[in-house]
Amino acid sequence: MQIFKKSFRGYFFLFFIICSTIITALYKHGLFGDGLMYLTVAFNRFKGYGNFWHQHYSKTAMPFFCEQPPLYFETLFGFYKLFNGQEYAEKIFTIFLLALSVLFTALIWNNLNKNTKIYKQLSWLPSFLLLTVPVYNWAYCNQVIETMVVPLCLLEFYVLLLLLEDKRKLNYILLFGSIILISMGLLITKGIQSIFLLAAPFLFFLLNKPKGKKAVLVGILTTAFFIGTCVLLYYNNDGTKDWVSCYVNKRLVATFNHVGATTTYHAEIIIRYFTELIPVLLFFIVISIYLKIANKYSFQLQLKNLFSDKNNLWLFLISVSASLPLAVTLEQRGFYLVPSFPFVIMALTNMYKRYIFYFLGKLFYNKQVTNISLVVLSLSSVIFFFTQYKTYKNDEGMLKDITRLKKIIPYGQTIRIDSSMWNMFALHSYLKKYNDNNLSITDTNTTYFILNKNNSASVPKKYIKLQMKTYWFDIYRNTLSNNK
Repeated sequence: MQIFKKSFRGYFFLFFIICSTIITALYKHGLFGDGLMYLTVAFNRFKGYGNFWHQHYSKTAMPFFCEQPPLYFETLFGFYKLFNGQEYAEKIFTIFLLALSVLFTALIWNNLNKNTKIYKQLSWLPSFLLLTVPVYNWAYCNQVIETMVVPLCLLEFYVLLLLLEDKRKLNYILLFGSIILISMGLLITKGIQSIFLLAAPFLFFLLNKPKGKKAVLVGILTTAFFIGTCVLLYYNNDGTKDWVSCYVNKRLVATFNHVGATTTYHAEIIIRYFTELIPVLLFFIVISIYLKIANKYSFQLQLKNLFSDKNNLWLFLISVSASLPLAVTLEQRGFYLVPSFPFVIMALTNMYKRYIFYFLGKLFYNKQVTNISLVVLSLSSVIFFFTQYKTYKNDEGMLKDITRLKKIIPYGQTIRIDSSMWNMFALHSYLKKYNDNNLSITDTNTTYFILNKNNSASVPKKYIKLQMKTYWFDIYRNTLSNNK
């Protein structure tokens, strides 16, 4: 594809940055709780539990998992099936989603710069700058659902771009594609948080009066068909109805009642939005200072043409529409912001592209030095990958103990734990994923009981400690149990 031919060195650089950060992290042991939970749900589908609208986490904890819509789990289940349940399937899946994000970002960038082809050589840069946003990088390293929302949002926006610039009054194929992506793609991937692009046509109209009438029509039709699709699914599919009822009660109602609140004030997510962008803003500040010192470009001159393209403001408003509404509730996590960042990064990069192009041209004017630098980067990233391969980024002690536990406790057997450990969902997930064990705090007849070494809770009667080396928890056996 042309986007790769004209900017080969940029994509070469981008690939090895991804290798050093995200791919290396994916091949380390341990995972953040939410991402681990999602992988467990998808792997349960591979093991035969549940169906599309009835996902399963554990027999004793969320047997009907409706915390998130099902598309992510079903797609990952397809990868597990393709690779026969091997653990590398989930890593390939995440890398595939990241590759799609890079591709769609490049397609959007090239569309925005179709009249100035020279800037297409920078199509790799927005994806690189996104990797400098800490929570964006973290999201792919920890495999949360937002990794799938990002490429879907970018594809939907690209289709919308093509639809709005089409000279015909309305391209029904593109309109249908837009509706499908919103209705079937975004809604059943992350729920209400992922449908912010419904506002994009109306925002386009506000910035392009009176020429934006087509955008209003597209917005009305997309919203109407989106609502119609949801209603049709709800009233004609019992599985959908059950899931929606569960999702509304367990997620939406609970969230708005501050169940699971992660903060005490609404503005925290807004502050987080801007602090996550600090590395990107520093990049532009460095360029601006360089131009001021080396070329005597005043800051006023640099800022003069930055806001002339309305598409930049449109992209920024879309990013805001994906992030600021998150302040409505007190359940605020940084990775909820991830789908909003590609739009603000593209807006900032497109605003400053002239100066970036000049700066990078000066910085890498010597092709021989550039090529040597890329070779050094590639070798360094490969060496770093192999030095970190299969090391631990989370839960080292717990994972080592589970390896030992699998040799003792039969596959699929329920294990008793103390009530103080019930909300340790990493423990639930690892045991369910690697040995199909369910945890219980009420079953007094289980053969085995485990307790965190740092936990002062008393061990139930009838259980004696097994004398074996462990790191994170101790394993106890029921002396009255007939199971071996």
